[in-house]
Amino acid sequence: MGRISIGKRHQIKTVMLGWLSFCLLAPVVSTAQAFTAVAQTTPAISRSAPLARDASTFEIDKALNAACRKSGQPNSAITREACLCVTHVLKYELTLPDYRVAARIYGASGDRTQLYTTLRREGASTAQIALAEGLERDLIMASDFRERCATAKAYYK
Repeated sequence: MGRISIGKRHQIKTVMLGWLSFCLLAPVVSTAQAFTAVAQTTPAISRSAPLARDASTFEIDKALNAACRKSGQPNSAITREACLCVTHVLKYELTLPDYRVAARIYGASGDRTQLYTTLRREGASTAQIALAEGLERDLIMASDFRERCATAKAYYK
């Protein structure tokens, strides 16, 4: 009976050592991809808010397009196609809350203080308002506007 318990003891030790070595080597095997080129499957920036392009925003799109058309001077370069591109680009690139703020601000004339107060009361941040202001001011005249427009239009086809 003594030999069986010694044999069992050796088997238990062997199993325990095998299990321990597996546990110690498993992390090395699972991180092997860290040393090789692997395609990134998750976005580099994790957004807490959904993108506007993934939401149903038909009414906001119409309002933004109309505001864009009204914002141009009679002889300005803002055409119907440019305003459609503005809508596509903003919807494609912004989060849903940012897009809502941009649509409310775009083309608003006169003193915007009351509009900003209303937006802040509704939960818009100063950063969202500043982003919308910058996009309204610079988007159409940006050197990459055509490329951004093409990318956004391709997404919606």
